[in-house]
Amino acid sequence: HFYDTGAGIYFSFMIRLEDYLDVYFKLWDIVMKVTSSMGGSISHHHGVGFVRMKYLNLEYDVEGLKLLEKIKKVCDEKNILREFTL
Repeated sequence: HFYDTGAGIYFSFMIRLEDYLDVYFKLWDIVMKVTSSMGGSISHHHGVGFVRMKYLNLEYDVEGLKLLEKIKKVCDEKNILREFTL
């Protein structure tokens, strides 16, 4: 995907290992940390998602995370939407 502010490149990998989930999440960890260290965003055009959620602290400080919690409370006062979603 190409945007005015940059591009989002997609990669697909075939992993035939018994511990493929471990490898998968280690790759995510590396990619998210490198992306953040180079000034990139961990976001995606569909949102952050559950896989990237634990990396929000790389993009937002404590006040930014608190603001996201406040927005969630305002948009979902009765807490009927899926947990951790905005």
